Amino acid sequence: MHYKELVRGVNINTGDVDRIDFPQLPYKIEDSNYMRALETGNPHDVRSFLKSWNPRVDFNFDQLTNLIMKKTECINKIRYLFLHNVDLWNISIDVKSLFCSFDEVVKHTGASKALHVLSSSLFILWDDRIRKGYGCFHNAEGYFNFLIRMQWELREVLKTYRCDFSCNSDDEAIDQICQKLYEGGKMPITKLLDEYNYQKYTKKRL
Repeated sequence: MHYKELVRGVNINTGDVDRIDFPQLPYKIEDSNYMRALETGNPHDVRSFLKSWNPRVDFNFDQLTNLIMKKTECINKIRYLFLHNVDLWNISIDVKSLFCSFDEVVKHTGASKALHVLSSSLFILWDDRIRKGYGCFHNAEGYFNFLIRMQWELREVLKTYRCDFSCNSDDEAIDQICQKLYEGGKMPITKLLDEYNYQKYTKKRL
């Protein structure tokens, strides 16, 4: 994916449907259940985020809380890995194990959302239309394949961006993209990819 496609998807997601380039000023981030869950990783905030995404989603909060506590060590092990440069095959067992565990409690779409707010530099959100758009099954193997495809897309975003802008590294490119799109650069690049996917596959506006 060319970085301009990503930018256009984010623009549409914020309601700026006619803009194809970076906004003149970064978009403001509204206080939200998503941002709170992203910042704290607290089970109460994760639950609020999942409920705000879909009020009808049915899951046991105590099971979710116990699961987050039980998987803290595994999550911490990969929390600071970054999708653009991680060797996914080296952590495939952890990724699939985590997804299976969360899938049992909050189902496959909820699993991606919970894992994202617990480790946003690595995990990307999906829904049924997005996963189908990438030809992935709604199980652990499918989610791992989805991450592989998203890593390809992200690397292409960074490659094309660095052709147009001065950057010393992919990390710097990510920082610039995030800073240009959202105030304070607080929205992770994985969420920007999700906003693109949401507009392309869920809303079909791209």
